[in-house]
Amino acid sequence: MKNKTLIVLSCISTLLSIVSCKKDDPNNSVPSTDIIAENTLKLIGLWDLSSVINENCIDSEDNDILTFECEIEDGIEVCLDGTITFSDNNTLSLEYTLTQDGAIIESESDNGTWEILSEDNILLVYGGDSSNTSYILTDNTLNMVSANDDEFGCTESINAIR
Repeated sequence: MKNKTLIVLSCISTLLSIVSCKKDDPNNSVPSTDIIAENTLKLIGLWDLSSVINENCIDSEDNDILTFECEIEDGIEVCLDGTITFSDNNTLSLEYTLTQDGAIIESESDNGTWEILSEDNILLVYGGDSSNTSYILTDNTLNMVSANDDEFGCTESINAIR
């Protein structure tokens, strides 16, 4: 009888120690839904485009780098400005403006929609096209890279800052 009591007490003691032990390593992983929500909040707002890069195109003449900056050409200040605005209703707007000595020479705009699909993938729909685009987002920088497009085979990188 004494052995049976000792075995039962030993089992109870083992069960209590298993149940009461905490996991030694804290769980530092953030659920994907939290990262999506955090990135959504970071993304919303106005971003100044710094460059759009098309590379690896089927026709190498389609490869180009478009930088959004001002330059002096023949004594005239020529500026290309661009913004992308992500709204909290999942719409986006793109604005491009070309100026010479402050006068608007050309402007273009486009509207679309966006949705963050994962911690590194965003769906962009604008200009009649949609693309699943990889992205890297910080508080101040946004880099989006879309895979080869069907028409030109280019990889497009859009870089923006706040």
